[in-house]
Amino acid sequence: MSKDYNNYVDRWYEHMRELVEQLRPWYDIDKIKPWGVYVWTKDSVGKYDGENVFDIYANEVAMYNEEHKIPDEAWPIIREIQGWLKEWK
Repeated sequence: MSKDYNNYVDRWYEHMRELVEQLRPWYDIDKIKPWGVYVWTKDSVGKYDGENVFDIYANEVAMYNEEHKIPDEAWPIIREIQGWLKEWK
């Protein structure tokens, strides 16, 4: 791989991490991939009891718990993440 491509990947991922970090008041993040971000509820202290409530993709938010309501404040961040996912080349 070229050095330019590696720099692009590094810059893309670093920016995505900054965006995803903004969701941390409400959620834990399992994985960040070029095609999606896997979002979980926060674990209880000392326990691993979070739930994968939704995933963010470029053109959709896949919900896995119909009862879960995403906070209104989180939606602009989610939309920004979707825009950045669309930038992946």
